[in-house]
Amino acid sequence: MKRIIVLGDVILDRYIFGEVNRLNPESPVPLVDVTKQEYRLGGAANVAHNIKSLGGNPYLIGVIGQDNDGIILKNILKEKEIDHELVLDTKPTIVKTRVIADGNQMIRFDKEIISKVHKDTLECLCNVIQIKLEDIVLISDYNKGVITEYVSDRLKNMHCRILIDPKPENESIYPKAYLIKPNQKEYAQMKIEDGKYQNVLVTRGKDGMMLYNNNIVHEILAIEKDVYDVCGAGDTVIATIANYLNKDYSLLDSVKMGNKAASIVVNKIGTSYVTKEELENE
Repeated sequence: MKRIIVLGDVILDRYIFGEVNRLNPESPVPLVDVTKQEYRLGGAANVAHNIKSLGGNPYLIGVIGQDNDGIILKNILKEKEIDHELVLDTKPTIVKTRVIADGNQMIRFDKEIISKVHKDTLECLCNVIQIKLEDIVLISDYNKGVITEYVSDRLKNMHCRILIDPKPENESIYPKAYLIKPNQKEYAQMKIEDGKYQNVLVTRGKDGMMLYNNNIVHEILAIEKDVYDVCGAGDTVIATIANYLNKDYSLLDSVKMGNKAASIVVNKIGTSYVTKEELENE
């Protein structure tokens, strides 16, 4: 099975679950009695996890810090049998911590340093891409410093289909690509040049998706479901599209599978993934 390279900002998601039965006597805020804690793959790592759970063959390339959080993240990838190359950098591993009480997110706090990753580190990443490259490179950009002009310039010389889950502030540095997938808010902020992307997919939540393909517009209606949590839904969509393109589905059919996957994952708590069985039974 052909590999799908997933390149981007790797994040460790930490969830603290609990119950609220009283106010904090020290301050008028809810007091959460913790019942459990768990770690999940976030950012580009969540994209790779979704591809793997759908039966695909991801190869995750990114950056972690020289810290215990990086070790935890690598251990989860090993447990999930996700092939990866995570280069150590001086910046700490990005961690997002969410406190969930009685089924509701109470607060989120992030541990990160927002700056570009060192060029030597990025050179290592790009060298790995060239070695492992087969057909698809999926860019998962969370604007945390991995996707830079240097990386974009290196990708321009690689013969592959590039799929981009973008951040508007980086659009000017992106390479030409087979597909870019902004959400509706991101699309409104971007100035997408004619001809730079073969296809543009705009995700619109409950209003479905719009695929702009060779001057043809396809509207994909959302599958009506109760939405519990949209966290990570964009990761699931782009991962599903890449997985089915890699299986030689047409782009439109791959997008329709991504739409189905989104309707499943929004019913799950927090950063999550969709399995091949769930998607086939939908």
